[in-house]
Amino acid sequence: MRVRLERSGGFAGARLAVDLEEASLPPDDRAALRDLVRACDFFSLPPRLGGAATPDAFGYRVAVEDGGRAHTVTARDEGMPDGLCALVDFLVERARGGG
Repeated sequence: MRVRLERSGGFAGARLAVDLEEASLPPDDRAALRDLVRACDFFSLPPRLGGAATPDAFGYRVAVEDGGRAHTVTARDEGMPDGLCALVDFLVERARGGG
């Protein structure tokens, strides 16, 4: 599985990105990533989520490739489903060098 996150917006307008290959992750992170993708039913989410942009809010583009399937979801902080929010939080933490 390969997962990419791009985050933009926020107060400073800074961009944040991470590209994870499942095989390169420690076993616990590998399992957590798989569980988060499954829990939010990622491949069934619509390509666009959330309403109109609000000032200083973040926007996210999450792309997942797994077993010949590929899907990309664009979302905003407002109205993001809890499951997708958990996946985004995991990815943001890895982009910042945590985990």
